[in-house]
Amino acid sequence: DKMTLSFEEIKDILGFEIDHSFLNYKKELLELGFECKKISLKEKAIIFERRKEI
Repeated sequence: DKMTLSFEEIKDILGFEIDHSFLNYKKELLELGFECKKISLKEKAIIFERRKEI
């Protein structure tokens, strides 16, 4: 399952804006079962993918 969220949508969910430091927390996403597939600064969006359980 993939989903694309804009920076604005992420801000609405988290309650704060993300910035370049978000890249430092990509490992935490793995613990939550998601992978950051692509960060588009041009489109101001991030594509997340749910990891499949092995």
